[in-house]
Amino acid sequence: MVVRIRVRIKFKDFDKVIETSAKANAGYESIEPEIIIPYKILEILQIPENYIKEKGVDREYIVADGRVITFKVIPKGVDVWVITEDRIVGPVTSNLVISKGRREVLLSDKLLRDLKIALEDPGEGIWRFRDEPLNKLRKSVEPEYWY
Repeated sequence: MVVRIRVRIKFKDFDKVIETSAKANAGYESIEPEIIIPYKILEILQIPENYIKEKGVDREYIVADGRVITFKVIPKGVDVWVITEDRIVGPVTSNLVISKGRREVLLSDKLLRDLKIALEDPGEGIWRFRDEPLNKLRKSVEPEYWY
């Protein structure tokens, strides 16, 4: 199991918001807060393709298996919140990374930091906010897949 957290994503240049689960992946290293979203979300929200071409920049990433892949990145393109049953944390402005191959939303290490997320037991899907007591543990939400 991994840690999945409920997030709200608001596109800065549009009045478009979506809530979904996101994989908290401390192994996704970034210089600034970043969120990878599947291209399907952009289609559903009707984000124009020309917006992605105009605002997006090509950036190379080394993925888990060592390959180098180029993604389209919209710098500081979204605001992100964590949504729980008793708390909302955010917004954090984040770079938007668009993936045509991913099925899930993925949060980078720096975005996790800025959202105050502490991964307590990733193997069991347990996490907490860093400003909460050590015994206030939260469980992962169910995954949402975007095809």
